[in-house]
Amino acid sequence: MLALWQATMKAEDMTRGWEWYDVRAERAQRAWLATKEALPVGTAVRGRVFACQPFGVFVDIEGHPDALGLLEVTAIPRGTSLPAVGTTVHLLVRHHVDHHAQVKLSVDELGHTRGTGHRQTSAASG
Repeated sequence: MLALWQATMKAEDMTRGWEWYDVRAERAQRAWLATKEALPVGTAVRGRVFACQPFGVFVDIEGHPDALGLLEVTAIPRGTSLPAVGTTVHLLVRHHVDHHAQVKLSVDELGHTRGTGHRQTSAASG
C-alpha cells in the first residue's frame, strides 16, 4: 500500500518538506489538552489537506486551527488513494498521540459526512 501511495504522489505535493512542522507542532502542543477535549475519539471532522508525506497527509481540522491532524496510509481502505494538498476531507478522530500532540484520523467506514447522512465514495471530496 505504501509503495502504491508513493508511486501516485504528485511532485508538487512533496515540495513543501518539513519546514512547517516545528511551528505547527509547537502550536499543537500548547493547545493539546483543549484539542483532546474538543475532539474526542469517534468525532466526525472536516478539514483540508495541507501537507503530504510518504506515510500520509496532514490535515487542518475545521474549527480547530491549532490541531494537527494526520491521516496515515494505513488508515484508508485498500485501493483508495490519499487526497492531494488542498483537498477537503471528511474523517473520524481515530485516536490521540500525546507525545506528538497529533489527532490521528481515519476514513468514516460508513462513508457519511457529519450531520448530513450523505454517502461519500472516498476520503476526499471536492
